[in-house]
Amino acid sequence: MKPVSAPLRAVSLALSAIAGAVLAAWGVAWLCGRYWGAWLPFALSVAVTALLGLLPRARPWAVRGPYALMFGGGVLALWFVTRLKPPWDWADHVAPYLAPAAGVLAVVGLVWWQISIAVQPEAKRPPAGWLVWLAAAAWLVAYFSSARGAPGVMERLFSEWFGLSLTQAHDLTVVARKAIHFAFYGLVGLGGARAAIGSRATPATSAAFAASLALSYALFDEYRQSTFPGRTGSLADIALDMAGAGLFLWVALARKR
Repeated sequence: MKPVSAPLRAVSLALSAIAGAVLAAWGVAWLCGRYWGAWLPFALSVAVTALLGLLPRARPWAVRGPYALMFGGGVLALWFVTRLKPPWDWADHVAPYLAPAAGVLAVVGLVWWQISIAVQPEAKRPPAGWLVWLAAAAWLVAYFSSARGAPGVMERLFSEWFGLSLTQAHDLTVVARKAIHFAFYGLVGLGGARAAIGSRATPATSAAFAASLALSYALFDEYRQSTFPGRTGSLADIALDMAGAGLFLWVALARKR
């Protein structure tokens, strides 16, 4: 690598620290009750950022910091888009600006992360594609764990498309949603395993990273669902999610061997 990469890394690390401090301060403010439930996206982002420390190539803060900004900004933006109405009048004036602001943070984090990876020696770069998929998966969870992911729409579609009764459409929706849960979290487990393997983690560390990541997503998913009227969180769904993640993880590690 050219010597110029050293100052670039220093700047990236400094920006990571600043961004982390800003997000931490924002998180503490919401945790103090200024916006109900906003601790959830912050908790998920902190958990994933900590888990990245298990991966040798994603461990440096010059790489992990920008990724955390991209990951957390996206989750927070979709959390704001799908939030429940806040109980404070003042929040109605502020709320329209929060999702775009968080979205800008995500875009800045993505660009910054790509630059941070580019200045790393090629032999030390993390697998960007798999890590982007893991962030995108978290954004999908943040969106569909809200009222937007309620089963009513799917039931109506099945009823209209296949001419089913409401009871039949409901039963088919339950089966379809369980299959989607299993497959989606399977892909999260697969992505976690491939990201860890590509970061030169050991098989045991890869398994721990992928399983912990899938569990973090599942807990966020089910807990947030429980905060919306008409939706419930389910330990059975968490078990199903982890079964899917475990199967795909096992396949990924078996192929590696």
